Amino acid sequence: MDKLFRSKYLSFFLAGTVLALTFAVVKVKSQKTEVLKEAGGVKTKIESVRKNSDSLQKFLSYFNNPSFLKREARIRLNYKMADEEVALVYRDLSNKASSSATADNKSAELPFWEKWWNYLRD
Repeated sequence: MDKLFRSKYLSFFLAGTVLALTFAVVKVKSQKTEVLKEAGGVKTKIESVRKNSDSLQKFLSYFNNPSFLKREARIRLNYKMADEEVALVYRDLSNKASSSATADNKSAELPFWEKWWNYLRD
């Protein structure tokens, strides 16, 4: 037995085993750090999805709110309550067109330097 412990073969075998175990431990450790990084990324993604879900829930509750629905019906469907009166205001675009035509005529009569002065001032 004493001869077995002093053998070169046993020494090489033990050195190889220690070397193989060292490489295995290093490999497992690197895989562990990679998995932990990925787990951290997954956790941050889960948090962002939760925040997004919460904001969507708030929007949904706001859209189902009766006051929001009433306001949207008034705006989009021209809805009015029974006790309300609605006044419609129409803009007269013909006056605006004639006033711009007279402004064009006035600018045609102005000297060149005054046209530039008005252009830069406005």
